[in-house]
Order: sequence, then structure tokens, then C-alpha cells
Amino acid sequence: MSFQENLTRHILVVDDNPDIHKDFQRIFSDESKTSEIDAMEAKVFGTAVEKPPQGMNYAMEFALQGKEAAEKALQAATSGRPFQLAFIDMRMPPGWDGLETIEQIWMIDPDMQMVICTAYSDYSWEEITERLGRTDNLLILKKPFDTAEVSQMASSLTEKWILRRKAAIKADELQRLVDVRTEEIARTNEMLRREIAVRHHAETSLRRTRFSLDRALDAIFWLDPEGRFVDVNETACKILGYPRKVLFTLRIGAVNAEMEAAQWFGHWRRVKKKGAVVEEAVYRTKDGDFFPAEVVSNFIEFGVREYNCVFVRDITRRKKAETQNRKMEEKIQESRKYESLGIMAAGIAHNFNNMLMAIIGNTELLQNELGPGSEAEQHMSKIQASAERASDLSKKMLAYSGHGHIWPKRIALPELILDIKSILESMTNIETSIEYRFEGDLPDVSGDSTQLKQAILNIVSNAVEAIGDGHGSISLVAGTTTCDTIVTEAFKTAENEPENCVYLDVTDSGCGMDEETVRKAFDPFFSTKFFGRGLGLAATSGIIRQHRGNLTVNSSPDDGAVFRILLPALSAEDNPEEFIKAAGDGEIFEKSMILVVDDEEDVRLVAEEMLEKAGFQALSASDGLEALKIFRDCYDKVGCVILDMIMPDMVGNETLLELRKIKSDVPIIISTRYSEQEVREMIGNVKIAGILFKPFEFAGLVEKVRLVLTGV
Repeated sequence: MSFQENLTRHILVVDDNPDIHKDFQRIFSDESKTSEIDAMEAKVFGTAVEKPPQGMNYAMEFALQGKEAAEKALQAATSGRPFQLAFIDMRMPPGWDGLETIEQIWMIDPDMQMVICTAYSDYSWEEITERLGRTDNLLILKKPFDTAEVSQMASSLTEKWILRRKAAIKADELQRLVDVRTEEIARTNEMLRREIAVRHHAETSLRRTRFSLDRALDAIFWLDPEGRFVDVNETACKILGYPRKVLFTLRIGAVNAEMEAAQWFGHWRRVKKKGAVVEEAVYRTKDGDFFPAEVVSNFIEFGVREYNCVFVRDITRRKKAETQNRKMEEKIQESRKYESLGIMAAGIAHNFNNMLMAIIGNTELLQNELGPGSEAEQHMSKIQASAERASDLSKKMLAYSGHGHIWPKRIALPELILDIKSILESMTNIETSIEYRFEGDLPDVSGDSTQLKQAILNIVSNAVEAIGDGHGSISLVAGTTTCDTIVTEAFKTAENEPENCVYLDVTDSGCGMDEETVRKAFDPFFSTKFFGRGLGLAATSGIIRQHRGNLTVNSSPDDGAVFRILLPALSAEDNPEEFIKAAGDGEIFEKSMILVVDDEEDVRLVAEEMLEKAGFQALSASDGLEALKIFRDCYDKVGCVILDMIMPDMVGNETLLELRKIKSDVPIIISTRYSEQEVREMIGNVKIAGILFKPFEFAGLVEKVRLVLTGV
């Protein structure tokens, strides 16, 4: 049987009149009608009842109101037995009318065929189509309707629904077939696309590999077991000076000056045994030039054939760099030697000064007792002259070590830099350039030219080491800036605080420093070099601080470094000597008992005798603890304390603070070999009456004490 013969036609009748329900039921019923009923039907419908076509089965459901009909439509659609056709009355008070019922049902099942049954003209066709839209799923049946018309309408509309459903099923089947075929085609296309992509990638990879090999820095070539060239890159052609076609006609001995024909086979066996061999050789170009090369030979089995894949690197620059590095190492060793001598000089000078103090002091005391012109006095004068020359030598040793006094003069920074230009340039290798630039007419600075030159040399030496053996650049740029951008502690405490600064930026293109290294760059004994002692930049920083300046560094890894020296600018009226000098504070004291504190017995004895010769009463202590004990017993009688800075057990600055705790206004003179700036860094903000530099003479000691006691 066909699809439609097996299908029960599902019809919904919606009318508020139950009698209409019965009429529809009779029309579509298969049961036999009595003649009385047939006659009544003929009277009602105007003709005899026609039965549905043979084999047609109808399942009827009825609803009195539109809302009920919508619920039945939803239930039928949900259960999988949707209505094919609905006969809907137009007027069904008090609920929805026919149009609203159709609207609601079509929202549930838009494929349902609709027949509006009406005896009135409530809506025109234009109004109906405007509301429901133009569709072939809608017909109008005028009451009273003909039984045959209803039967034919039901048959044709349900058949239409069935055909549409079959067409939809067929369309779905065709669509599935199309989708399957489309998916197969898509898979085939994707496989083709991937194969094309793989092939394209392989071809691109081969081209890229060839491109990379041709532009590699090294010459690369393949040799067969006979030493003949079978493939070369463009770099090999450039380095060796031969076209590719010519190289294919040559053997390795034509370019390797150390590879004789007889040697090749032994070399081949060695490479084959080890797999890879690295060695240095001398290669020869087409023009007859020779160059040193690093050669890496690799044994390769490619298919069934054997080859030697060779990488040749021109190491001419490396050899030059190694030579330069050896020379640089010699310079560094020499620099380290001088640095060590400086440390030794400082230690020697410290002890030397103490011995000279005793010699000069005792000499002056004896000269005061001997009459002028006597032979003994003449000998004593010679002794004193020799001691003074030794004292000058000690001062030079201290200056060399960075702990001496500075001798400030008016200095033009550009001229000072140009004075050491030849030294600076001798420190760099041939591949490092050095540039000088001075911006505008720079004001002078106050400083010791020898120490400032040493500071600049130290910074440039550090830049040279940071650059190493490769290409690099160093620039020295000097200019002016306002001091309020970076103000040093020395500027803050100075009475004549400058308005402008002269700066010197030393910039290098070296390896740079990380944040931790920058932070410790000027710390004593900190070094990133294995053999370094870390005193170069620390000493440089101390020199700049002595000049009331500031030294900073700005750096990051692989980005070089910029060292900036800031020095206060001199005006035309400034005295360079007074500009750096910072005088100590004095107090007026009338008492004449002097306490001498020094761990060197000779220094104590000489100082006591000098003071007593000058009319003062002198006391002495060998260390800080003894000094505190003596001072507690007679602090009200002590007019002044002469205090050494370097002592065992309790150093000078600690002793100074403890003395001030006992008596806050006692005048204290610091006796030291260190510079004034270093002394003030040791004691901080603690006020002192003055500084007495060792070795001191009778006149200098007495004058210093008198000035402190009188306040002059």
C-alpha cells in the first residue's frame, strides 16, 4: 500500500456549536447511514451525503473554543501525530475568533491546512490576507456548505499535506545524500589541501634552508671521498673567491693550504672514525691571500653515499682580538700592580708618618735647646731637612693611594681631558672608537688635576673592560647643568653652594650591568672580575667626593653604561682653594690642660713635650678607653683633646662620641694622616675644633692649639 493509503488523516474541527461537530463526524464516518438520517442530511445540506473515497480513514477531534483548539494542536504536534487539516468557525464567542485561533495554531504548527467556515462577512479577503499573510494553506468555506465539497476539500487538503510531507522527507533524504557527498568532497579537498600545504612547506623549507646556508657567515661545502667539491654555499664562493661552477672542478687541496693530496685520505679516515673533527687551518683564496680559519669537518652518510660536510669560519678578527686581549691583559696586570702599590703605599705612609712625627718633633725640641750656630744645631737642621723630605715623599704616597690632600686649582675640564687624550686612546683596542665632545663654553672647576685625570682614566679603563675584544665605542661628553637636578651631600652642607655644575658623561657600548651590580659599583672591594679587588671605582668615587662632586652610573644588561661626573662650576670671582676647603668649628676655652690620645708612644711623648715646651699642661692616653677614664676624672680642667682616628679597641670616632657624652662642648682636634674630606666622612655631623695632619711640627701643633683655645 502507498504512503497515503496507510495514513490516517487527522482532522480538527473547531466550532462553538456541538451540532456542527456531529455534522462533520457524520460526513467522515464510515458507518452505514439510515435512510432517515440520509434524508435529514439531504434536507440540511441540500443533497445526498457522499461518503469518503474508499480506503480513506479520518481521525476526528473537536474543540468548542480557539484556546482549546490550540492546546489540542500543541498536544498532537508534541505526540508526533499532528493535525493535517482544521475546519475553524469564524465566530466563537466569548473566546478567540477564527483568525486569532489560526494565528495561535500556526505558531505551534505552521504546516497545518486551514479552512475558515463562516456564514458571514466579518472580514474581507484583503483583511484576512493582511492579517494572516498570503498562503496556499488557507481556504474559506461558506455556510451552509456542501457535503461533497467538504469531503473533497478534506481529501485534497490532507493529500496536499501528505505530499508536502513526502516531499520534505525526500528533500531531507536528498539533503542527507548531498551532505554526505559534500562531506566526502570536503574531506578529499582537505586531504589535497594538506598534501599541497605539506609539499609547499617542504619546498619553502628547502628554499629557506638553502637561503640560510647561502647567507651563513661560515663557508659550507660538501666533499666526496676523493676530496672533490659536490656542493657549496654562496659564502664559500665569496670567501674563497671562486664561482660555484669552478669549485665543482677543484679538490680541497686547492683552498686548504695545509692539506696536501696525500694528507686528505688520512684526514677522511679520521673524520669518519670520530664523526666530527674541529681544528684550525690556513685557507687560500683565488687571489692568493691567506687567512686563518676554524674548520669543523662532519662525516655524513646521505643515502648510500658518504660525504664530508665542512664548516669554515674566517677567524682573522678573532686572532687579532686575541693579540689585543693579550696586550690588554698586560695592561690590566700593570694596572693591578699600580693599584697594589697604592694600597701598600697607603699602609707604608701611615706608619712612616708616625715615625717621622717622632723624628721631626724630637729634632725641633733639641733645636730649641741648642744654641743657634752650633755644630750640633747644624746637624739637627740636616736631620730635620731630611725628615721633611721624607714627609713630602709620604704625602706623595698618600696622594697616589687616594688618601692624600688635594691641591685645588682652577681647571678647564676640556683641556684636562685633551691632556690625557693619548693615554685614553692607548687604552682601547683598534676596534673601539673614542669620541670627545664639549658642549658650549664650559665654566672652570676647582680641583686637583692629577687626581681628576686619574678618576677619568679609571672610568675609561672600566669602559674598555666592559667592551672587551669586539667592536665598541666610548664617548666623553662635557657640558653644564643646574645643580638642583642632582645635588650631592657635599653641596647641601657647603656654605657656598653652587648654582651650576659641570658634568662629564663617559658612555660605553659594553656589556652593561644589572641592577645589583649598579647598586654596588662604588662599594670598596666589590668587583665582577675574578682577579679584581674592587678599588678602582671606589677610589674614583672618593676622589670626586673630595672635590665636592658626585659620581653616578646608569646601566642595564647588554646596553652599555653611562658614568656621570658632576663638579661644582666656578664663577670668575671664586677662589678654587677656598671653594673646596671646609673649615672646622672652633670654640673659646680658657683652660690650658691638653689631653693627647694616640696609640703610638713616640707620637704621644713628642706631642706632650712640645705642648709642655709651649707652656701647656699635657696628659696622654694610649687608646680610647684610657682616654675616657682620664677625662672622667678631670674633664673640667681639660681645655682641648688631640685625638688620633685609628686606634685599637676603640677607634677615634667612637672615642669622640663618648667624650662628648661626658662633656658636650669639649674642643677636640683630630690628629690624622687622612684628608679632611675623609675625616668628615668618618665623624659624620659631629662638630670638631679642627684637624692636625701628621706628621706635624712644633709650630703647627702649638698654633693649632692656641687657635682652638682662643677661638681666633
